[in-house]
Amino acid sequence: MASEGNVARAPRIGVTWVSPGETIGGRYLEAVKRAGGEPVPLPPDADSWEDELLTLDGLMLTGGIDLDPALYKQDRKPECQVPNEERDRLETGALRFALERKLPILGICRGFQFLNVGLGGTLIQDIPLEMPSAFTHHRIDGDRSSFHTVRVLPGTRLATIVGDSGYLK
Repeated sequence: MASEGNVARAPRIGVTWVSPGETIGGRYLEAVKRAGGEPVPLPPDADSWEDELLTLDGLMLTGGIDLDPALYKQDRKPECQVPNEERDRLETGALRFALERKLPILGICRGFQFLNVGLGGTLIQDIPLEMPSAFTHHRIDGDRSSFHTVRVLPGTRLATIVGDSGYLK
C-alpha cells in the first residue's frame, strides 16, 4: 500500500493506451484492481499525461501495434505495422518518468518490447520473416482478445508470485 501522510491508499498504477470500450484495455484495468491497485487510464488521445504521471506509484505498458523502428535506429520494413507516433511519444515520456523515479514497471507484449527499446535494446521487426523457426503467434480467445502463452521458469521471482505451474495464459 502507498501512503499519503499516515493514510494508506491503494497504489496508483498508470495503464497506457486504454480506450473507452476497448475489451482488452478494460481487462488491464480490472487486473490492476484485482491486484489491489487503483488503475489510472492513460488514454491514447491525451495531449499529455504529465498531471497523471505525477500521481503514480507504478506503470503498466500494455500491448498493441508495432513500435516505430526509428526508436531503435532501424528503417521500417514493409512487414512492420505503420507506427502510432503519438502513442510512441506519450509512452516514451511515461517510461522516462517511471525510470527516473524508480517506479515499478510492467511491460505486456508491446509494452515489454517498448521497455527493452527504452533501455537501449533493439528488436526483430518481423519474427516470422526473419526467424521462421521461432515464430509463435497471437491466439484469439472467445471474445476476440489476443493472448500469448508464457512459460514461467521455476525459482524465478515471477514463479514466487504465480507459482511454478510452467505456463500462463
